[in-house]
Amino acid sequence: MPVLIAGGIIFYYMRGGAAQAKYLTGAASRGPGAIGDPVTTVQVGSYDSRPITAIYADFNAAVKAGERVAKIDPRPCQVKGNEAAAALANARRSDRCVALRVTISARLANSS
Repeated sequence: MPVLIAGGIIFYYMRGGAAQAKYLTGAASRGPGAIGDPVTTVQVGSYDSRPITAIYADFNAAVKAGERVAKIDPRPCQVKGNEAAAALANARRSDRCVALRVTISARLANSS
C-alpha cells in the first residue's frame, strides 16, 4: 500500500499537479450600444395563450409608454366571436320557431 501512495504522489508532481491556475483578467466595460440601468423593469405577457405574431422590441431595449412591443394573433378571438354570433343567430331562430308554434297552437285552439 505505501508503494501505491508513493507512486501516486510522484505521478501527481511529474504531470505538474501543483501548478498555479492561469486566468485571463481585464477591466470591465460596457459594450457598444449599452444603456444604463433600467429605471423601471416590467414583466410583459398576455392573459391568455394566444400566439405572438410579431415582436417590435428586443430584449432589454428601452421603450416608451404606449409603444407597441408585440402583436398577438387575433384569429382565435375572431373565431370565438364568430361562434358566439352563430349561437345568437341560432337562438333567435329557435325563439322565432317557438313563437310561431305558440301562434299556430293558439289559432288552432280558437278555431275549434
